[in-house]
Parts: sequence; C-alpha cells; structure tokens
Amino acid sequence: MKSLMKQMAFLLACVLIAGPAFGQEISKSFKDVKSIKIKTVSGDCIIEKGSGSEVQVKVSYTYSNDEFQAEMEMRGSRLYLDENFISRRGRHSGRSSWHLVVPAEVLIDFSTASGDLEATGLKSEVSASSASGNLTLRDVGGDVRTSTASGNVRITGSTGKLKASTASGEIELSDISGYVKSSTASGSIYAENLKGELSFSTASGNIRARKASGEMSMSCASGNVDATDIVIENRSSFSAASGNVEVGLAKALEHDVKLSSASGDAVLDFGGTPIKGFIEMTAKLRDGRIRAPFDFDKEETIYRGNSEYMVKTAQKGDGPMIEISTASGTAEIRK
Repeated sequence: MKSLMKQMAFLLACVLIAGPAFGQEISKSFKDVKSIKIKTVSGDCIIEKGSGSEVQVKVSYTYSNDEFQAEMEMRGSRLYLDENFISRRGRHSGRSSWHLVVPAEVLIDFSTASGDLEATGLKSEVSASSASGNLTLRDVGGDVRTSTASGNVRITGSTGKLKASTASGEIELSDISGYVKSSTASGSIYAENLKGELSFSTASGNIRARKASGEMSMSCASGNVDATDIVIENRSSFSAASGNVEVGLAKALEHDVKLSSASGDAVLDFGGTPIKGFIEMTAKLRDGRIRAPFDFDKEETIYRGNSEYMVKTAQKGDGPMIEISTASGTAEIRK
C-alpha cells in the first residue's frame, strides 16, 4: 500500500512539474470560406469534416506569447493560418497543434516543416507538403497532391485524382479508385485494394501491391516489384533494374503485359487461370534462364550489343502479347 501511494505521489509530482499538455488555446470561427491555406513550422494539424457552414479553428500551444503568434486572417473567401515566431534568437521551446472543423467542400492547401497532417472526410481538393512531417488522408473525394522529403504518406479511401511523392519516406495507399501516380526516391510504396490507372515508381525502394486492378505501370531501379491478386484491364508493364519482378494474376489475362528485370528474376504467375496469348521470353544466353510449364514453338539466339540472348516464343491460343525478359536472372511463367 505504501509503495502504491509513493508511486501515485511521484506521478502527481511529474504532472505538476510538466504542466498541461498545451498551456494556451485560441478558438475562432469564420464564415464564407472557400479555401484555407495553412502553413506551420512544427505544428501538427487535424482537419475534420463538420456539419455546419462555418470553419472552426482551434490552436493550442505551449510557446510563450512573446515568441509565438498564431495568425488567422481572411482575404476575400480564403482563410490564411500561419505560425509566426517573433523572436529569432536560438531555438524555440514548445509545441503547437491546430484543429480545424470545416465544410467538406472547402479547398485545403497545407505546408509544414516538421509537423504532421491528418485530414478526414473532405470532398474538395487537398494539397499537402512537408519536409519531415507525416501526411495522413482518409476518405477524401477531391483531387489530392502530397509531397514530403523524409516524411511518410498514408492515404485511404480516396476517389479523386491522386499524386503522392516522397524523397526518403514511405507511401501507403489503400481502398482507392481513380488515377493514382506515386513515386519515391529511396522509400517504398505499399498499395492494397486499388482500382484505376496506376503508376508507381521508386529509385531504391520496393513496390508491393495487393488486390489491384486497372492499367498499371510499376518500376523500380534497385528495388523489387511484388504484385499479387492483380487484374490487368489495359496494357501494363512491371520492371526493375537490379531487383526482382513478380506478378500474380487474380483473373485471366486479356491485355498485353510486359515484365522485365536487368539482373533480377521476372516471374508471371497465372494463379490457375488459362495461359493464353503470344508469349515471348528472353534471357542472356550464358547468365540467364527461361522457365515455363509448356513447350516453346521457336527458340533463337540474338545479339544485343556485345551480349548473346536466347529468345523463346510460343502461341497459346488467342490472347494478348506477353513479354517476359531478364539479363542475368530467370524469366519464368508459372501456372
């Protein structure tokens, strides 16, 4: 009992020393807002869809008033929200958080150095950028543009045109339909349950896609492409320079597809669906390998530059053009 009382006393002392999570708070409301431009330094921002026509803004912060100002200004139908640090000497001690409740149709333009953004339930266009902060968007019906340097991007439930990019952060996409373009330098892309025109690219990161359908372009420089439960609805391509490419089909192939890797494997798994179409498989004669669960109609050797390649072709009924190629890896078709 005495031990428990000592622990409670210690926790209470810690709370009293630390003080409240946010020492000061400002709340304001604005009418007739069509768009909002938000700019923070390190402040986080949460944006939610409200039921009213006004924009409700609440900013909480622990900075002292002689070094920090939360600026809110209407110019026409646009609301500007900004963090202004008055004192430029040394580092600022504290933190801030913005909470907005907005009509679903209000346009959002958000930028930050190291703050995070969470936006939910909007139907309008959202543009968001950060240096090291994370960007999370849920159930956004309008067009979306996001970019980060080292922050991560997580988007779910989007139905508009989507463009997402990072330098070294990761991108996670789920339950999205429409046009999707996503790229990273050294980060990876994870996608699940996407439908539409999908374009993914990375420099040294991986691409992993699950349950995707549509027209697809997925390419990596030194990463791997791993796509499973895929439905190809238009001509599509999957490629890697030094990584592996593996595509697993969830439905019979009806459109042209191309898989390629320089030094990795290129594998197309039909997943029990019919293997139909004109098939061309290529690999370096000495370093590469070709595998398929059927006999080829024709085999030949060709030259590309100073290297010899073997090319094997087969016509398996009526169907699309299927190209699978590698240099020093394995080009393979699985049943």
